[in-house]
Amino acid sequence: MMQAQLNPRFLYNALDSIKWLAKAAGVPEIVQLSSKLAKILRTAISGEPMITLAEEFSLSENYARIQNIRFADKFVFTFSLPASLREKKIPKLILQPIVENACIHGLEESDEGTVEVTAAQDDNCLILTVTDSGGGIPEDMFVRINTHNWEKIRGHLGLSNVDRIVRMHYGNHYGLRAERPVEGGTRIRILLPLVETEGGKQNGSGD
Repeated sequence: MMQAQLNPRFLYNALDSIKWLAKAAGVPEIVQLSSKLAKILRTAISGEPMITLAEEFSLSENYARIQNIRFADKFVFTFSLPASLREKKIPKLILQPIVENACIHGLEESDEGTVEVTAAQDDNCLILTVTDSGGGIPEDMFVRINTHNWEKIRGHLGLSNVDRIVRMHYGNHYGLRAERPVEGGTRIRILLPLVETEGGKQNGSGD
């Protein structure tokens, strides 16, 4: 456990050093990249298992900026988070892997594309949605997501891990859902219970 804590801390400090070296050398792209990656890593190594939806959206936006530095702004990202949902607590780092999957798998062969990230409330359910304009999800992965069948999975570990985390935390009524929009591309939804929080802790879970 001590080693697991030490290695990420070392990486965080190294990124901070890279940021200042890049700033001194006048390379703003590296400054932005290292700064935003450091913010993601800082959250990943923190001891808090839950963060606000606003914080999770900020992490995903940082990741999106990293990708646009890497791919010269060929992807357009939009993020929509209603003010009423900003302080809702969710397990940390469950949205960013879905955004990452949309970039790496959904848009990997595209010269340009869009990724839309939204949050919405439906009765007592919180729905986080990531929609990309890529070539569409393969049939086997579509089935895996909607049946929660992750046995012998190769690749797409981000999707399987998020689904498992949500279902273990809240119960089998929640998790990932995949859709094929009529206009093409892929839509992944994360279904969570919309429960109130008190003192930074979740007050309920599914069966």
